[in-house]
Amino acid sequence: MYDPIIIYNDTVTLAVPKVVDGKVIKDKYGNIQREDREVPAHVRYKLQNYYTNTGEGRTSTAQVYMPNEEIQKLIDDNTRVTHTDPSGQTFNRAIQKLEYGQDVTGDSVFLKVYV
Repeated sequence: MYDPIIIYNDTVTLAVPKVVDGKVIKDKYGNIQREDREVPAHVRYKLQNYYTNTGEGRTSTAQVYMPNEEIQKLIDDNTRVTHTDPSGQTFNRAIQKLEYGQDVTGDSVFLKVYV
């Protein structure tokens, strides 16, 4: 169920690991095979400053809010986010930082991704 506080009026495409029978599929070189999945999202385009786990300050070009579902459990450091902004330009960027958002009961209901 989606968080009623956030309006998911955008759609992003995630390149997530391909899973068959609960196992991540790899090619003959050991690289994880990926597949594209479209998920509902809310994208904020203003520059956002944040700190990494090591305390380094960075600036992201966008924040992407996504509902916390089974597909988001597959997100890793190599996941790419593809989205078309309001001006019609398509961006394909790597995830820089991932945060989990909670509701008042403490349940994880959305993901905030910096790209």
